[in-house]
Amino acid sequence: WPRVRSTADALTALHSLEKASHVLTEKLRVLPPHVRVGDASQRVMRDASSLLVAARVLVRRSEELDQGQSCSHHPAATSFINDEASPLLADLVHDTVDDARAFCREKFGDAPEIQVLADEGGEGANVPLAHYARFALFELLKNAMGAHVHAVGADRLDERPPISLRQRTQRGWAYVGVFDHGGGWGARSAAHKAALFLSSTRHAREATYTYSRDFGQPFESMGMGLPLAALHARYLGGGIHLSGRANEGVDAILNLDVSGGHSDPDDFVAAHTHSLLAAQVPISFG
Repeated sequence: WPRVRSTADALTALHSLEKASHVLTEKLRVLPPHVRVGDASQRVMRDASSLLVAARVLVRRSEELDQGQSCSHHPAATSFINDEASPLLADLVHDTVDDARAFCREKFGDAPEIQVLADEGGEGANVPLAHYARFALFELLKNAMGAHVHAVGADRLDERPPISLRQRTQRGWAYVGVFDHGGGWGARSAAHKAALFLSSTRHAREATYTYSRDFGQPFESMGMGLPLAALHARYLGGGIHLSGRANEGVDAILNLDVSGGHSDPDDFVAAHTHSLLAAQVPISFG
């Protein structure tokens, strides 16, 4: 990277990193499948993607500081959160659900119903989260909706119960659970395959262009969504847990640390970037 003296320099460096990451991804994508899913390729993709996540966080924070926004004194100031700009958990869930529905309708013509519930007994959904949590939740919702569409078809979605989304904040953790009825995993190995970079359980679909915020992007099958979602969750101090219900569906839990304790952004970035590079993709299976 060139020496960075301003936000403009940081944006230029980020664009260069994004281009390099794209070139690397496409070079690995054309390798034989057994090489793509091998330890060496996965380590390269994980490390490159981790650095890209960290760079985007830093640039976003630099832009906020240029605009005069300071880090929040809220107990959940784990992830460069500031009270003025960071969405509350309930709002982030609501907006992400709307975006995911629009994206699914764009690609398939319709979208499954999503029932949003707040668990009783929690500490409420008014804790602010970093914007980056949206990416992880969006991917989990996208996977759940895709499972319903592939199970019965876009014209028969009312034959399945709605996808349930439950949110809860308790003891310094925010939990968002996405519970689908798309049939579950045909085999345990399919779930592990979906957690790898450049590996997918479905055939790719062509991008279409209409109205969603993410228009033009393929809905699935690029082999990037779930592992990238897990890296975003790891950056926010959490992870993703997947549990299959045979012939029923998949339970996907996103948990994020909102306890605070990272007052220095530099310390936060150093600690989390190190954990990203040192760890496997943080997806656990039940």
